[in-house]
Amino acid sequence: MCGRATLTLPVDEIAEALGVPPVVHGVPTPGPPPRYNVAPTQSMLVLRTPKGESAGRELAWARWGLVPFWATDRKIGSRFLQARSETVATTAAFRRAFTSRRCVVVVDGFYEWSHPASKKEAKVPHLVRPEEGRILPIAGVWERWRPEGEEPLESCAVLTAPAGPRIATLHDRMPLVLRPHEIETWLHGSVEEAEAITRGETTTFAERDASLVLTPVSTWVNDVKHDDAACIAAVER
Repeated sequence: MCGRATLTLPVDEIAEALGVPPVVHGVPTPGPPPRYNVAPTQSMLVLRTPKGESAGRELAWARWGLVPFWATDRKIGSRFLQARSETVATTAAFRRAFTSRRCVVVVDGFYEWSHPASKKEAKVPHLVRPEEGRILPIAGVWERWRPEGEEPLESCAVLTAPAGPRIATLHDRMPLVLRPHEIETWLHGSVEEAEAITRGETTTFAERDASLVLTPVSTWVNDVKHDDAACIAAVER
């Protein structure tokens, strides 16, 4: 679920929508070229609390695939791309990050593949994105890994939850998409308030995909080496 994503909007537009300065890691930037096929271990844009502060917001880049602080090898991050909302607070790899390093993973779409009735049929990739080309804020957690003799590595994982009725036609799980009123609580609220979000108490799981559009797209996106507009080209089913 959610093994690929898109980030085609310029960072300065994203910053304006989120009410933060267009600065990433202290550098004013319009951001990299549009990304049509963001894959695991690549950089994701996250909204988080500034280092050492209890309030405020900042944008940063984090490697997709959380590397726990206790890890001995960064390769372990490929095992922790996603955190289940039901267990994120108790799983060893995520529980410290859930307590003190929650973030919002900012994308403007993600891909999901259908599961055909026959094994002879190919899976059809679908682009899932908000109506009117808006950003898609996903609940996430991040961590800073400090290997001896190396530069610290900041990484993240996206939270997944039971799928809403639209996504359920493709998969039984989906990213934990945050509604605007939940972002502040996710970033700065208590653990108990964050857990309420993961349990679907602030917005039901059935409501989280209400404004999402599912579009069948080309199998061009299947190859992680492809990262151009052809990935999001709509096709007839």
